[in-house]
Amino acid sequence: MKSGLLVFVPIWAALFSGTTFADTTIYSCSLCDTETKALVIAKLAARDLSCENVLSDKPAQHVCESDGKILIVASSEHQQAWKFRVNKTVFLSPDGSPSTPFVSATQLPLSNDDYDGVEYFYDIDQRFREAASSVAIPFSSPPI
Repeated sequence: MKSGLLVFVPIWAALFSGTTFADTTIYSCSLCDTETKALVIAKLAARDLSCENVLSDKPAQHVCESDGKILIVASSEHQQAWKFRVNKTVFLSPDGSPSTPFVSATQLPLSNDDYDGVEYFYDIDQRFREAASSVAIPFSSPPI
């Protein structure tokens, strides 16, 4: 049996996770070095939005739209951040079955409070990465 060393690598460092600062959620994306990549993460976050508001009384035009969500996607690695407002819209057929959700995202300017939150997030992220890199868990691999 071989034995080795398993180093703890946070999954969120590779993908994303959310941290709330004031009323805005900050999503970490270590792979986001462009607005386009950050936009993908923002749109993924919209899947959690509930869609309950029916905006039309005509059965063929029932539209259900979420209240929207404002979020920030930040890359500690690249020291960049983008703020978005995301919405989810679902068209309902006359029988009430939903269409595939349409997700829209609009980029917004970062406020001074947003910058403060992002800087705080970068600090927490750096401390977490430092702590995680020092943790090692021994493991044994099965024979091949």
